[in-house]
Amino acid sequence: MGVLILTFVSCFSIKAFAESTNSAKNLFVADGEVDKRLDIEGDAYIAGNGIKLSGNVAGDVIVAGNTLDIYVENVGGSVRLAGSTVNIGGNINRNITAIGATINIKEGTSANGVYVSAGEVEFLGEAEDVFISADKVNLNGIIYGNVNIECNELIIGENTKVDGEIKVKASTEPTILGEFDSDKIEFTLSKEYENKSDTYNRAFFIEKILSLITALILSLLLVLMCKRYLFKAKEYTIDRPWLPFLIGFATLIILPILALLVCITIIGIPIAFIALIIYGVLIYLAPVVSGIVLGEIIFKNMNLYLSALIGTIFIKVIMFIPYVGGVVLFACVLLSLGVFIQNLISSITSKEIM
Repeated sequence: MGVLILTFVSCFSIKAFAESTNSAKNLFVADGEVDKRLDIEGDAYIAGNGIKLSGNVAGDVIVAGNTLDIYVENVGGSVRLAGSTVNIGGNINRNITAIGATINIKEGTSANGVYVSAGEVEFLGEAEDVFISADKVNLNGIIYGNVNIECNELIIGENTKVDGEIKVKASTEPTILGEFDSDKIEFTLSKEYENKSDTYNRAFFIEKILSLITALILSLLLVLMCKRYLFKAKEYTIDRPWLPFLIGFATLIILPILALLVCITIIGIPIAFIALIIYGVLIYLAPVVSGIVLGEIIFKNMNLYLSALIGTIFIKVIMFIPYVGGVVLFACVLLSLGVFIQNLISSITSKEIM
């Protein structure tokens, strides 16, 4: 569980990864260790290894790192976090969304909605609605709306208060320490967890974290080696946003069929083989390419490496969400295939090398 989501960030000493940038009213920071008191009117985007934040933010706070200590006084928007150990405290006017190994929502924290996926979760704050997916959950706060928890082990503490519905899906019945009314709990025995060992649960979570780390490393390598390609991909997406997706959809369907038809001839077999390899690579890299392009479009004045990291984190975290993640992945695949074909056609017609 102690996997570090962004350990590699601290391993780079390149200047590009140790900068703080103000763009209009927003703050962008990427460094090995970040310890800041915030007082900004826009959004805060921060990446690093160890991150400590306090102060006030009028917009959203988006942070990725290893150890996150987010003890803000007030956030006007939402807080979105990805880390190994995540500690959260303060008044959040909108939602808390977090993924990590260990997530602690401290006493005195208030938010509209709380959406958390982790190995271990402790909730001591106040919220309108709470949705948690974890191995172990300690619920000991106040929820004015509904609670939905999927876990292996749930402890309901003495200070727990739930005004709405509480739905629990777990491998064992919740442990109730106080006088909480067990009749309010809609309990479902989880077959998914029933036969899983702790080792399997940890391996599953680690796989997700490693997937994110791999995507971030790939995003840096792609920016380093394919800047021209990515710049043109961004231009295609801005110029006519619908076209890359349309071309990508056609490529997704037609290319495998053409590859099979080409295999009829002996000389066509290696061509089809190479085409299918490229096809597979483009699909595998789709979330990374899409994240880089998204980062370039949204953070046009930011360092390209930093915008690529933020864009990739955003795409990968959304992909962890059930149902929504599948739709996002499909869109990423279409974009990846579409901009590749557009780049290929441009290179052929202009006799330029991407």
